[in-house]
Amino acid sequence: MLDFQTRISGLCILMLGACSHDRGPAAACGPGVLGTSRVQVVSLETDYVPDLLAENEVVLTFDDGPHPNRTKRVLDLLDDQCVQATFFLVGREAKDFPGLVREIRSRGHTLGGHSWDHPHLSKLPVAGAVSNIEAGMEAIEAATGEDVLMFRFPFIDTSPELSDAVREAGYLDVTATADGADWLDEPPEASVGRILNKLDAGGRRGIILLHDPFGAVRRQVF
Repeated sequence: MLDFQTRISGLCILMLGACSHDRGPAAACGPGVLGTSRVQVVSLETDYVPDLLAENEVVLTFDDGPHPNRTKRVLDLLDDQCVQATFFLVGREAKDFPGLVREIRSRGHTLGGHSWDHPHLSKLPVAGAVSNIEAGMEAIEAATGEDVLMFRFPFIDTSPELSDAVREAGYLDVTATADGADWLDEPPEASVGRILNKLDAGGRRGIILLHDPFGAVRRQVF
């Protein structure tokens, strides 16, 4: 049986920040929690975000929210561990639940876009794909009153032409390197093991991908 606690020990959790005034590591972390080590500031000039991470550094991210029931459970679990994350939100969900978008932000997490309605953007004309992305960003910005820089392609599905167009539109593409595949009908320990295997293969560093709307996100993940 995998010893998850041993394998996760020594990993430092970072939060991505789009500007230097993003809330940093929480000051009131008690003993025995994971905590957040630092904020890694990114900008449109950032090339490839995983290259900013040192050995044993990871970034925790959640896609596809906000979800009216499950997102708050995830936020509470993150609070319990004094961990800050980045949430890549779907625009139509952000429009439906703007108060939840603001709550994510008020708890110290950063926000990114994940398109308007989660299509395979590479299958759309480039102009249509960019419009879909912009609509998603605008919904998040309308909820918070803040600009959104970071973007993640649904399904991590892009093309060189589309990636260039997204950068030209003023957004930073943030990929993922350790996908927990938590949409599968598996125990949460399976997602944790999958993530740790990918981190081990990538030099003990990476960007972790989970999904706050999915029911497999439980306490065991943390």
